[in-house]
Amino acid sequence: MRGGAMMYGSLRTNNRPSSSSSSLDPKGDRPAEDESGTVQSAALSLANTIIGSGTLGLPGAFAGTGWGTGLLLLVAAAAMSANGLRLLARASDAAGLPGSFRSVGRRAVPGAEGLVDLAVAVKCFGVATGYLITISDSVVGALDYLLRTEDGDSGILANALLTRRVWVLGAAVAVLPLSFHRTLDALKRASALALVFVAALVAV
Repeated sequence: MRGGAMMYGSLRTNNRPSSSSSSLDPKGDRPAEDESGTVQSAALSLANTIIGSGTLGLPGAFAGTGWGTGLLLLVAAAAMSANGLRLLARASDAAGLPGSFRSVGRRAVPGAEGLVDLAVAVKCFGVATGYLITISDSVVGALDYLLRTEDGDSGILANALLTRRVWVLGAAVAVLPLSFHRTLDALKRASALALVFVAALVAV
C-alpha cells in the first residue's frame, strides 16, 4: 500500500511542467533517459496495489469479526493507509520529484540510503514469500478437491501436483521475469491482468 505513494508522486510529476527535458533517476546520481509513466499505467499499478489479493480475504474477515466490527476495522485501516500515502507524497515533494524511498531517506537521514534499501528489500522479500505461500496453499487445496479419489490413490502425477514445493517453485519462476523491469510502466499489462483475475474470483 505504501509503495503506491511513490507511484503517486511520479504521476504528479507528469502533470507538472518541467524546467528541463531530463530528470534524475531515483538515486539522484545520473540523468534518467525516460523513467516517467503514464496516467493509465499509474492507475493500474495503484489499483493493483490497493485492491490486491487481500480483497479475497474480506469475507473470511467479516465472518470472524461480524459486520459492525469488520466495517469499523476496514474504515480504520483505509484511513491509516490514506494518511500514510499522503505523508509519503508530501515527503516525496520535499525530497524532490521524481521521488523514491531512497531519495526520501537521503533527505530525512543523510547517509542512511543503504538502510532504506535494506528495509525495502526485506519488506519486498516478505511480501513475495507470503504471496508464494498463498498461491501454493490455494492451488493445492483446489487440486486436492478436484483430483483426490475416494480410495486416496491419485496417481504419481496428481501427487506431484499436490506438492506445495512444486507450486512455490512454479510461481517463483513465472513471476521472475517481471522482477527485471526497470519501470512500473512496463508492468501495466501484468497489473491489468491481475485485476481481471481478482474480479473473476470475486464474481465466482
